[in-house]
Amino acid sequence: MDIVNWCNNNLGFLTAILSVLTVFFSFIAIVVSIRTARLPYKRKILLKLSFVASIGGGNKNYAQVEAVNVGQLPIKVESIGLMFKKEYTYNFDTVSDSLKIIGRSESTSHMMDIESLQKLFSQKKYSDNMMIYGFIKDSEGNTYKKKLYNVKKLMDKPKSFE
Repeated sequence: MDIVNWCNNNLGFLTAILSVLTVFFSFIAIVVSIRTARLPYKRKILLKLSFVASIGGGNKNYAQVEAVNVGQLPIKVESIGLMFKKEYTYNFDTVSDSLKIIGRSESTSHMMDIESLQKLFSQKKYSDNMMIYGFIKDSEGNTYKKKLYNVKKLMDKPKSFE
């Protein structure tokens, strides 16, 4: 009974609490509506690395970086390849085939000779635990990257093709 009397005597306090709650829930509603409005303009890339054995009797194996546009807008690919210690590597013979506009649910890929990568990593004497990233840069300067493997795993991977 004391609570009812206290509330009747302190109407200003309850009004202040209700005002604060109204402001709080209004803020949440605004944040949700802004995030919902930005959803159609979302850019997102899915990167993956796979190893490809050559077809047709060749004895070369390739590392393939594939980028799939899982966002809502088309993305113009400026470069795609592997990145390690802020250094980039590409297959300069085929990189121009990978540079294109990829629409929603479309993909592009870039293949690099594993022997060339092994030679590069052995010449520079990188640690076996150093991470290798797949990356893609778009025309707006955004870089999407994903951890793929460490150097040791890439160096050992071609043995699984034999």
